[in-house]
Amino acid sequence: MTLTLDLDSTTERMLKLAASQSGTSSQEFAIDVLKDGLSRRAPSSKPLKRMSVATLLEEINRGMSEEEWARYSLLTNKRRKERVTKKELAELCEISDRLEEMSARRLEFVVELARRRGTTFDVEFQKLGLEPRYV
Repeated sequence: MTLTLDLDSTTERMLKLAASQSGTSSQEFAIDVLKDGLSRRAPSSKPLKRMSVATLLEEINRGMSEEEWARYSLLTNKRRKERVTKKELAELCEISDRLEEMSARRLEFVVELARRRGTTFDVEFQKLGLEPRYV
């Protein structure tokens, strides 16, 4: 699919700068940003109250891939050792932001599941075996 966008000059400059900092073309970077933004919104597009319990459980269990966790771990370790580049630090911040959003959304799903089952958040959290992941 071909899509043409008319960007204002400020947005265009920001896009070019971000793309150059990530080492990709403006077009590749824009596609990545769109994919990332759409994937973040997809699970939350349906109101919680209209989701089935099965869908809530699927969303609770949705997370980053093992490859993303490995990259996050690598970048976190480099930051701890103070050997992270500016580009890597920006990537780490992006991953951290995405992880925080996913975690916050997961908590919303657990709250809704507890409401439906007539239990508490803590009970459902424990039943699901959810624990923080340390890297």
